Amino acid sequence: MDTKETDLQEETPLQEEGVTEESEVLSVYEVGYHILPTVSEGDLEAETALILKDLKDIHAEIFGQRAPASVKLSYGIEKKIGEKKEVFENAYFGWIAFEATPSSIANFEIALKEHATILRYIVVKTSRDAVAATLADPRLDAIPFVEDTTPDEEAVEKEVEEEGEGEEQKVDTDGTENKE
Repeated sequence: MDTKETDLQEETPLQEEGVTEESEVLSVYEVGYHILPTVSEGDLEAETALILKDLKDIHAEIFGQRAPASVKLSYGIEKKIGEKKEVFENAYFGWIAFEATPSSIANFEIALKEHATILRYIVVKTSRDAVAATLADPRLDAIPFVEDTTPDEEAVEKEVEEEGEGEEQKVDTDGTENKE
């Protein structure tokens, strides 16, 4: 029996180091993250470097990324800052594609949760082909955020009502205004 056990140990040297063959299988992931809008644009590179360091700590291979760019969020996101909850309508969005072992992702997410400047993040399993397609699509390049200055519907309706108060307006069939 001793001979068989020795043969097995020699055939699987990874087990001696505490690493199994199964955990060495790499998967492709993407992390999408929102950085708080209170971070200055000049500090975004340093914030991204911290995320890249977290990936290096789990021995991830990075093969694609987009730098954070300012975006308007679809809805306000609440985050506790100190003792106060704040709602953020904008953030800087960036993403990084990488390969890592599935068992290392939990440690990466723990590290992300410790970043005070990250509003939220998501880690998804993907493929190299999907990442390549995203990187090749120029429509997905970061576009600078422009504040939406379009007035909301209520403000427009109120303005129209105020302009029309005291005057009855009619429009002729040719589209011209007819005041009576």
